[in-house]
Amino acid sequence: MAGQPGRSGGANRIAPALHLARGTFRPDRHARPDPVPAPPLSDRVRRLALRGLSVAARRLAGQILAEYPEGWDAAALTTLRLYVESSARLTGLQDQPAQLHREIRINLKLLHALDLDR
Repeated sequence: MAGQPGRSGGANRIAPALHLARGTFRPDRHARPDPVPAPPLSDRVRRLALRGLSVAARRLAGQILAEYPEGWDAAALTTLRLYVESSARLTGLQDQPAQLHREIRINLKLLHALDLDR
């Protein structure tokens, strides 16, 4: 039976190291390109991306950047900015359940996009 495009396969993927150990490694199928690390952003670019944030949001962004110092590109900094703004809004929405629920969903999606939810 044929699979569904975009929804089939990949769930039982074996790591290339395991293929090598088993002797089943095929470079045309199992070799994955090494990810190219993003060039480090200058402090100026980071400051510009976080300009205009509230004190609480800036503090949270600084903590995240200190804990995860590598791998930030311009798109990730923009997502970080949206995440810390959402986090700052969460404290003000504690007495508004409908908006709070919506903001929590947005916040979790941004956290997942940053890949910091592990």
